[in-house]
Amino acid sequence: MDTRSKIGAAITAPATAPVAIGNFDPVTAAEAEALAALGTGLTVIVRNTADELLNWRARAELVAGLRCVSAVISEADASPELLAQAQPIAEERDGLIATIRFKHGR
Repeated sequence: MDTRSKIGAAITAPATAPVAIGNFDPVTAAEAEALAALGTGLTVIVRNTADELLNWRARAELVAGLRCVSAVISEADASPELLAQAQPIAEERDGLIATIRFKHGR
């Protein structure tokens, strides 16, 4: 399956489907594990960020590659009902950047 077909695939999700929201800039192992813990058939809302490392499309493609994810949409395309259902996923970016700096002596 071309996982890019999951992007923009579901503007609405069934009331019983798990929904998550986050920046995923970039998606980390901890964030992937948090998404997987929500179950399968997951709709993920990817937020836009002001100081992004990766553009929205790249982040959406990375998230879409996860087996537990069925659909990826932007926050702008999400309905108020879908946003209300969404479980926030804690951003791990600061920890990732700190680890990279530590490993590279900066």
